[in-house]
Amino acid sequence: SLESGELRDRVTSSYISEIRGQDIPGALEMAETINDPFRRDDTLQYVFAAWLEKDPSVARQAIEQNDQISETAKWRLLGEGAGR
Repeated sequence: SLESGELRDRVTSSYISEIRGQDIPGALEMAETINDPFRRDDTLQYVFAAWLEKDPSVARQAIEQNDQISETAKWRLLGEGAGR
């Protein structure tokens, strides 16, 4: 296992891009371990966007309840009603 840091975050993000369509819960769990807040936010958006395509209603609820993704990212994914 890689130690915390930029390399680990990049490898994790890259791996998530490969699995996000097959294992959304696993991809989300891994994304939440990314230390860099900007990379974590981008990666979470990427995973949630894939989930919105597969199951919009469940994904929307998960996005609204997720405390790891920024409000700005929620707004991008859900529109102006996010976080209300």
